[in-house]
Amino acid sequence: MSLVPLGFQYLVGTLIVLAALAVVAALWASQRRMIVVSALLATPHALSALLVVPYYWKPPSILMIGIALEDVLFMMGVGGWAWVYAVLIVHNRIVVSFEAGQMARRYLWMLLACGAVGAAIAQLPGSQRIYAILAFMAVVPVIVVLWRLELWPMAAFGGIFGAVSYTVTMTAGSMIWPDFMGLWRAENLWGPTIAGVPIEELVWGALYGPSWALAMAFVVDARVADGGTDRNLRSRAHSKTPGR
Repeated sequence: MSLVPLGFQYLVGTLIVLAALAVVAALWASQRRMIVVSALLATPHALSALLVVPYYWKPPSILMIGIALEDVLFMMGVGGWAWVYAVLIVHNRIVVSFEAGQMARRYLWMLLACGAVGAAIAQLPGSQRIYAILAFMAVVPVIVVLWRLELWPMAAFGGIFGAVSYTVTMTAGSMIWPDFMGLWRAENLWGPTIAGVPIEELVWGALYGPSWALAMAFVVDARVADGGTDRNLRSRAHSKTPGR
């Protein structure tokens, strides 16, 4: 029997994810700003819960505001971690622009695109929506890498590190809270599980990281500096950063 009541497990797990992210952001000064930005801008993805609850899973919540409070906190956490994983290898060469007007325009276009895709997915039977969401997340990093090929390490390593981390996290959750995985709708799943975790959930974890990190790379016009171009790119980024 779990020490944490079922209705609070989603909240507790999410707060642990956010706490760990806060520690990383506090210690990683060079990426702190992007981690925070990535986390905050990811919160609208909580609206995707409207597409998959209760067809894919049915988590209890301490507060429902159309969507669960925990959904908002969860997306904030995984949104920040997505950036962490994507830049682990290239963090010393990643260059971004915080030019407010450009960021706002690109973020708005991204939200409109997500909204249009979400509206289309909403027309599907509830049991099929999670698979459409997974397909969409698989396409996003491909599109961004085709736009800027140098970002491929963010997609590749974001997927690898995100998959490993999410698998470990969910497996630990399954071991600590055995009844937590009962929140998934078994009749609407493929069936296979790994350590008690639905394989769809692990695929989601592997795809969300690179898809959101690459979407953020688009929003902040990210580039991966290489050799002699490093100084020019960093000068360009500094010139576009407010207050510099």
